[in-house]
Amino acid sequence: MTNATAVIFATLLTSSLRESPEHCSNVERWVKQLLCVDVHRENIAVLVTRNVDTSTVTRLRELGARVHTVPVVSVSGTARYRRTTTKIYLWTLVQYERIVYYDADMFFFQSPYLCLSACPESAELCAVSDPAATFPRHDPNYFNSGFMVLRPGLETFQELKRNVHLAVGQTFGDQALFNRIFARRRVLVSKNCNFLHVADDLPGVARSREVVAVHEKVRFMRRLLPRGHRVSRCVGW
Repeated sequence: MTNATAVIFATLLTSSLRESPEHCSNVERWVKQLLCVDVHRENIAVLVTRNVDTSTVTRLRELGARVHTVPVVSVSGTARYRRTTTKIYLWTLVQYERIVYYDADMFFFQSPYLCLSACPESAELCAVSDPAATFPRHDPNYFNSGFMVLRPGLETFQELKRNVHLAVGQTFGDQALFNRIFARRRVLVSKNCNFLHVADDLPGVARSREVVAVHEKVRFMRRLLPRGHRVSRCVGW
């Protein structure tokens, strides 16, 4: 059995409170949600870039999250995803055996340990297919980097660092890079680990008892979940 700190659940914060109060709030909510679905504090981490203000870092530590400070990796492209290539620093956290990465705009219906278990131990990287991201081609092999189970390693980090140029000018930044590097090295798992495009499939989420995490904005989740639902309580509604 995996020991308490062999696995970490991580997200990324690249904006200061002054730049993006909503994103900082999302990261705090993300930590609180994991605690609410029974992930222990010692298994929660946030990668924080050096420009993030100390008050935000202090708040995350008060919540119990481990904070790992890393340099910003910024590439030209869609403004929203310009800094997400900083995710390559997940592979430097070699003190952990495996990392379960989730973007901060997630809503957890149940423990993400279920998605860790869904990823074979031998896999280098697991993710969920996102064919809509390659519209109009709809490539079922293309994955969404908002959720990944990965095995950190410095050799892989150096490989990613050498190839950061693959993210330049791409719509989704880091996602383009990871899909090129891990095209033949990833395992696709159930969409329940990262339920995408909820606005197009609200009934699918509402009916399912298998969904672990929904990757969507608050306005859609408010339509889906009644006040008092367990997830509603976890996000403070």
